Amino acid sequence: MSRRSFSHVKATREVAADDHAWGMAKELIISMMTLAKIADDAEARPSEKTRAVVEWTVLYADVISRQAAAAREASWESRRPRAV
Repeated sequence: MSRRSFSHVKATREVAADDHAWGMAKELIISMMTLAKIADDAEARPSEKTRAVVEWTVLYADVISRQAAAAREASWESRRPRAV
């Protein structure tokens, strides 16, 4: 077993499998997959891999924050108004 157990490609596929995330951030997920392939490539230069990991992390955070914002919005819409 290799020392490295985290795969950027696998994590990106998991995000892409979510229909809600795919519909909301398709372009970001496509870019994430390109960066993930570079980050997981054993033959890539270390500087390229590092840059790809940093950029992938920024895009991943953006997708997750969009999902959280949509969940908050749905939560607000489903709540009944409170009496004052």
